[in-house]
Amino acid sequence: MNLPTPYSCLKYRISKNLIIEWGDFWGGSQSESGHRIRSFVAGVDKKFLITNKFLIYFLTNHGPFPCYLHRFKKLGSPLCACGLVGDADHYVFRCPLTAEFHLKEPSDEHRKSWFKNLRYNGQAQSKLIQAYKISNGICDRLTQG
Repeated sequence: MNLPTPYSCLKYRISKNLIIEWGDFWGGSQSESGHRIRSFVAGVDKKFLITNKFLIYFLTNHGPFPCYLHRFKKLGSPLCACGLVGDADHYVFRCPLTAEFHLKEPSDEHRKSWFKNLRYNGQAQSKLIQAYKISNGICDRLTQG
């Protein structure tokens, strides 16, 4: 007797293989943003979906930051208006121009739990958003001047 494989079994096997392949690809990425993301996120997960663009800016370090825009020759310098390198961490943790919106910088061993908290903490996300809006304004002024 030969029975066809149930749809649920096929779906499970495909999903399992997809996660394994995705994990292998993700873990093998040698990019700078890949290293950064892995320092905050433990691994791949189908349920891990970020739709907040500011959290994506933070994780990838790709956004309205002089350091990022300088890579593409949109700005002449990677420096913030305060004189320090303007990357995602700078505006959230250190920039004097965003001081009222700073978050406490996590130690290396607590980065994953810190980011997990950030994902669900509306007050912390509001600070992140405000810091990046200031960053965007700084980039606008730097590109015009």
